[in-house]
Amino acid sequence: PPLSAIVQRTNMRSVNLYAEVLLRAIGLAQKGEGSAEAGIAATYEYWQNRGVPTAGVQLYDGAGMAPRDVLPPAFLTRLLSVMYQDEQSRPAFWESLPVAGRSGSLRNGLRGTAAEGRLRAKSGSLEQIRAYSGYVTRRDGQVLAFSIMLNNYEGNGGPARRKLYALMAKMAE
Repeated sequence: PPLSAIVQRTNMRSVNLYAEVLLRAIGLAQKGEGSAEAGIAATYEYWQNRGVPTAGVQLYDGAGMAPRDVLPPAFLTRLLSVMYQDEQSRPAFWESLPVAGRSGSLRNGLRGTAAEGRLRAKSGSLEQIRAYSGYVTRRDGQVLAFSIMLNNYEGNGGPARRKLYALMAKMAE
């Protein structure tokens, strides 16, 4: 399948295996070695060459599941901004992100809010971690890139997720 279809499935269904294999394929294509290390090196170079500072970023895998992975929200927001400005890559990437109230991990939580149909984001979660990164089209038509993360909260993920949904709905207003 074309890369756009692989990215669509990876982002819409959170297929971590696909993300890991894509990282290794990048390593093979750019560095001649299909390893996570080669893919990570190529990824750092790519984003630095696009003007996205990687200070504070620590990658150890392609899926973001390694306990030592660090992706600061400022890095992700800048990356998303650069992706949005790239007219060649934007359409496929944009379409790969779940839509609030309609698809993927955002199908249910934002229905009936200002964000429904106007917010696209990739979710991420681990124990005591919830994150959403993507775009919101405000009522005035302005498109904003965002990344919000909640770490080390107490209790189960339900209340944390609802608070993040409320914040995303507010951003759409």
